[in-house]
Amino acid sequence: MVTKSLRPYQVGAKNAVFETVESSVDRALIVMATGLGKTFTAAEIYEEWFARFGGKALFVVHQVEIAEQAMAEFQAHLPKNIICGLLTSDRAENVSKCHILFTTFQSMHERTRRLFEKDHFNLIIVDEAHHSHADTYRPVIEYFNSAFRLALTATPNRADGQNIRTLFGDEVFSYTLAQGIVDGYLANMDYRVENDNIDLVKLQELVDRATGGDRRVSLDDIDSTIFLHERLEAIVAKVREVEAEFGRKLKKIFFCQNLTHIHEVCKHLAGSEPYHSKLSRDRRVAVLADFKAGNVQEILTRDMFNEGIDVPDAEMLVFLRGTDSETIWTQQLGRGLRRSNGKTHVVILDFVANCDRIMAVDELRNQISSSSGSDQNKDRDHKSKLLIKGTGWSFTFAEEIRNVLDLLQRWDTPQADKDGTFVKDGEVWVTTYQLTRILKLSSNAISSRVPECRHEEGRDSMGRIQIFYALSDAKRECADLLENVPRANANGTFEAEGETWGAVQPLARILGVSNNAINDRRSLCRQKPGKTLRGNLQTFYSLVDAKRACADLLKNVPRANQNGTFEAEGEIWGTTASLSELLDIPRRKIQLIGSTCRQQPGKDTVGRTWTFYSASDVKKACEDVGKKKT
Repeated sequence: MVTKSLRPYQVGAKNAVFETVESSVDRALIVMATGLGKTFTAAEIYEEWFARFGGKALFVVHQVEIAEQAMAEFQAHLPKNIICGLLTSDRAENVSKCHILFTTFQSMHERTRRLFEKDHFNLIIVDEAHHSHADTYRPVIEYFNSAFRLALTATPNRADGQNIRTLFGDEVFSYTLAQGIVDGYLANMDYRVENDNIDLVKLQELVDRATGGDRRVSLDDIDSTIFLHERLEAIVAKVREVEAEFGRKLKKIFFCQNLTHIHEVCKHLAGSEPYHSKLSRDRRVAVLADFKAGNVQEILTRDMFNEGIDVPDAEMLVFLRGTDSETIWTQQLGRGLRRSNGKTHVVILDFVANCDRIMAVDELRNQISSSSGSDQNKDRDHKSKLLIKGTGWSFTFAEEIRNVLDLLQRWDTPQADKDGTFVKDGEVWVTTYQLTRILKLSSNAISSRVPECRHEEGRDSMGRIQIFYALSDAKRECADLLENVPRANANGTFEAEGETWGAVQPLARILGVSNNAINDRRSLCRQKPGKTLRGNLQTFYSLVDAKRACADLLKNVPRANQNGTFEAEGEIWGTTASLSELLDIPRRKIQLIGSTCRQQPGKDTVGRTWTFYSASDVKKACEDVGKKKT
């Protein structure tokens, strides 16, 4: 077991999760920038979870490599008595006896996940959680809906506008890339926006148009008019020129446009290696091992290094591709910001010629400067570039890039502050995403009401065009949802009309039944709106009605011991899960023959009511099936 202490922000994240658990909220979202140790933090949280609550946990991601890497890090950290399992398309290790199972969304498809009872896991950890809205991913999370959901991501905002907070709630803890750099937990950064191929005549024409009030000037105008294609030979020469400043070869990751571009760039870089999804898994593992060992100095990729893959000793990043997603750029940037022994800082050469990237870089520079609380130092070097630097970071903008930024700032389209709003005509204007945070309502509730609100175009904090709505109109349209409704106490319930009311999870805990049982019977219960302890609007149900609806589950039934079984009538009884462990029979097989066996209700080790089956009947039925096949 690796002994490693938590950093202060990791302690903050861990405490925030357990404060959420104790307030009876069933989900938590942690936002932590790439390179700051999300996986180690998750392992610490899980270790305490297991000590407090026991049970089974599921760690799910979208790539096999990330699942394997996460399991290795957990195993290095956790006590030896906690067993880790792995389930992928071609590997199944300790699946039935593990305490925490590592898998991918793709491996946990419908047929696979139905091998597990819906209540099999009491904790689901979702890494790289911004993927969770994908059609193939969300059903996995929603199937195990009685488990506490812990989500981790560096980039919570999806490019398609879907809001992962509908699955995981608002952030309980956030620690940004800018703060990590300022606090010294990420590598020092030397960011150089390299672009000497701007048509200055056309740039000046656009400046004149914008100055004259022409609002038809757009990002597309600038992107298509003033940016010229830069030859690959010139880019490679620039990379070599910067590398020469250090007097040695640097380990570099090149982010390319596509597979064809990767191979084209490879031709100009002797000794470089491609790294992409078309390579075999064994080849990718070998290339990565060679890079870490120093046998390969330059790797070319597109998206394979965006998430999860650890390359802490990369000393230079070279951006040769644009992207419609700020998320992807931030993830790729994070590949070079991890600290390692002997690495003082990372150099970023950004050759991407579009306005979105320029504004994103400038916004990151602003965030770092604001987080450091110090004035920016500005200087101009002999090559007519603007250098903006602080302790541990610097940004160098070509003079042409500064002119583009000046042009963007001349537009009279309103731009939001860092809080996501702007003020115009005495009115606060805000996007639907920010409305969910301000009003503490669901995205569905907001979306159904904003068509009646005044709206106009504006730019978000990154400069992208969005539709903004008048906040006063939104409050008026949502007035019925914002009434002074009761708020739950620490156990997740409130008293009203001489009655106790609770949301699904608190009622399940109070009655000692599963969340599924409450979900299945809530239509039989009176309902009323209420707010959780954190202030989020939710539907609450009458405890009296819930007891009546679950009466058949609340009888004085036997309770299982530590191995998940109990003895009654001279017989051993167990759930499909506990009998699978006891008899070494696949759970799916028990599920198929369960209807032919004697059954009776019982409570599991934490007090939830389940159907228990006769162990002898199950064993005999399985033997009979085997004889028939023979």
